[in-house]
Amino acid sequence: MSSRTCAVLVSMLFLGGCGVSYCDRQSICPNDPIPTPSDRQSCHSAQEAHQNSPCYREALAHSTCAGNNVVCGDDGKTNATLTATKVTNNCKPERDAQTACCNANANASACTSGSTSTPTTGGNGPAEEAVDEFCKRGALCRNDPVPTAAERSTCTTQITQAAGTACFTEVVAARRCINANVVCNASGRTDGAATVARIGQSCAAASTAAQNCCSRSAGSPSCV
Repeated sequence: MSSRTCAVLVSMLFLGGCGVSYCDRQSICPNDPIPTPSDRQSCHSAQEAHQNSPCYREALAHSTCAGNNVVCGDDGKTNATLTATKVTNNCKPERDAQTACCNANANASACTSGSTSTPTTGGNGPAEEAVDEFCKRGALCRNDPVPTAAERSTCTTQITQAAGTACFTEVVAARRCINANVVCNASGRTDGAATVARIGQSCAAASTAAQNCCSRSAGSPSCV
């Protein structure tokens, strides 16, 4: 998020973090992509549109915390995996406050995708489609453990909060490709080695697109 193409903060529940200085600041990682003027303008527009929304302050607090916990890799770019881990560990109070607020104000613009025409819950919006595909499914291989009710609930919450945020489309595409390329062994369980090899061949483009997006928008709910 330091370099975050603040444009996508509109739907990240980070839209509150797009104050003038926030939208214009650079990444702490020297080789991260520089946001375009269009990205910055979208960030400023997001701030203006959502600054009076319920949960705006909670979103701002979480966004600021996430931006302050970016981890740079050896290549001078944001390490999305380590950043996600650090944000999860260091920003729990802010995320919990944001989640509690959004649970109580589900229709607040700071808690949705930022578009009244694209719902984050219900209907046939991208969140509902992703929930149906990833959270309500059974085991991918017939003898794999079936997701528990708690796991399904967590999955649904994560997708609902991430819908419309930075990298949501890319991450969903990558996950869809991964699920479609799971290899089951003779005992009806996921064959880890064969699955990894197949994903490497079939999902390279989708995975790279998701990783590149998350390197620019680390801390996005879609990337955490």
